[in-house]
Amino acid sequence: VGVLRLEDGSKLFRNPKILQHLTDVSISECGGLSSLVSSLVCFTKLKHLHVNKCHRLTHLLNPLVATTLVQLEGLTVEECKRMSSVIEEGSTEEDGNDEIVVFNNLQHLSITSCSNIISFYRGRCIIKFPCLKQVYINRCSEMKVFSFGLIVSMPHLKYEDVYLFNNHGDKWCHPKHSKEMMVKDDMNVIIREAWNDIYDTDISYLFGEQDLEENQYEHSSSPSDNNVEE
Repeated sequence: VGVLRLEDGSKLFRNPKILQHLTDVSISECGGLSSLVSSLVCFTKLKHLHVNKCHRLTHLLNPLVATTLVQLEGLTVEECKRMSSVIEEGSTEEDGNDEIVVFNNLQHLSITSCSNIISFYRGRCIIKFPCLKQVYINRCSEMKVFSFGLIVSMPHLKYEDVYLFNNHGDKWCHPKHSKEMMVKDDMNVIIREAWNDIYDTDISYLFGEQDLEENQYEHSSSPSDNNVEE
């Protein structure tokens, strides 16, 4: 088994032996799927993981499973409405035993229309992306930080390859840095600055529109001088 396309994963994911040999997994519209796999599963051969419209998932992976994704090259998450993070905080972190999560071969990361996601990684372990070349985050209005832990380095990621979009599909561009500059360990700063620019503007615009509508309503509902009976 190398490639898996799945539309109802509630039963298959009880058999971890099948998953250990997969190289490409696509999961779509699995409404009953509340967790991807147990912490005992190793994804040592997986290269591409795509998850779409799995609304019961609150996270995709735990840190122990994430450490086994040594061959993963592409990770895409789309329209998972209840997901709050791609990688959750692990039990070892709660015990004070920090792990290091390294995505040795991850080159492309895409997160789209996950309205409740607040971060890629919710824990505080060290996280590394030695090969990451492209990040695409679109319509994730609650995402104010990339990781709560330390991001050691993203040595191959340029500012021009970080694609951040607001809820209207408008792309954010960093005002201070050249497109050719490397992100390195600044992803948390970039996400925070982008959120401040994108969603603070959206909120101000929203309140401005509401005030305008209220003023228009009050003006239209008040009687004009011509309609007042003497």
